[in-house]
Amino acid sequence: MLLITSAKYSSADFTLEFGKIVPSFLPLGNKRLYEYQAKLFQKEKIVLSLPESFKISHYDLKKLEELNIELIFVDENLSLGESIVYCINALNINKKLSILHGDTFFQNLRLQNDSLCITSVKENYEWAYLDEEFNL
Repeated sequence: MLLITSAKYSSADFTLEFGKIVPSFLPLGNKRLYEYQAKLFQKEKIVLSLPESFKISHYDLKKLEELNIELIFVDENLSLGESIVYCINALNINKKLSILHGDTFFQNLRLQNDSLCITSVKENYEWAYLDEEFNL
């Protein structure tokens, strides 16, 4: 199962450009980011977390349905960790779980069990940083 975490609105930089939008709905080319994310995990159940107040267009609802993406709405005041715990509990997840953050784009991705993917920062963006002991 894949959980795409997108239960908070995008930063002010993106809001100025695209309006009040969640990361996985950001445009990339002529598609939404969630379309590229779903393509990476076509054979798995996909759940997308969204803020409770987020309004989805008819187009996006249809596209999400076509991609078999299940939605879960989360209180946007929760932290990322709290949001993930909420989703795990609400979905009663007790098997393999992969988590992809809503603002993440990969052209291809191979995940291994019990792994964490990190990369170097290439753009000016509000990233979280890990130290050598993997502390935020």
